[in-house]
Amino acid sequence: YANELAKEEAFFESEIQALFWRAQLWETQNDVEALAGLQDHPLLLGDPGESDLLWYLWVNALVAKSLQITGQPENIEPIARRMLRSEALVADRTDFAAAQMAYKLVEAYSMLGELDKARKWSDRLFDSEDSHFDPWGGMALGALAGTDVDKAVNELRVREESSPERNTADWMAYMHMTFRQIVIHPDMQAFYVKEGKWIDYLAERVPEYAQYGKEN
Repeated sequence: YANELAKEEAFFESEIQALFWRAQLWETQNDVEALAGLQDHPLLLGDPGESDLLWYLWVNALVAKSLQITGQPENIEPIARRMLRSEALVADRTDFAAAQMAYKLVEAYSMLGELDKARKWSDRLFDSEDSHFDPWGGMALGALAGTDVDKAVNELRVREESSPERNTADWMAYMHMTFRQIVIHPDMQAFYVKEGKWIDYLAERVPEYAQYGKEN
């Protein structure tokens, strides 16, 4: 789906929305070099309009994670700082997009080591979680992982057992870079190995899963 959308730039309302889908395609392909190459993209350097804020925050977060993976941690701080310039625009929103934005703010603060501020946004996500604000629960869990990954994984495992129809673990495997802290956790590796269907996909894209690939 991301592949098809990434090819149809005329479909999008803005350039940065098109950039988001291209970045998500690169995420599923594990093309961290392409993502890292976006760090100085003009669309990610300025202040976005409110309608483009979600795409702006999401792409910046993916770029920062790619820089971490490719061994460029010194370039992450300015990305986190520019993400946080938009914090005031997120504070009063309660729609689904706001849940995704809040998750990105947690990631930005976590990148900077400012865990108290990250925790405030993470707590807000859990306090506000409902079928409209965060229907899969993934944003709240992803945010929680920024401050307590063990707790996030435990909560995810509980939800998978009680409400497997939410498909949260499937979504996280597909978007493996966005939810990297959760996906690479040892308990989640055991879960995906047992569950089976995502192993080949993850083995091709996530180094921690290479041992589980077909050739092994």
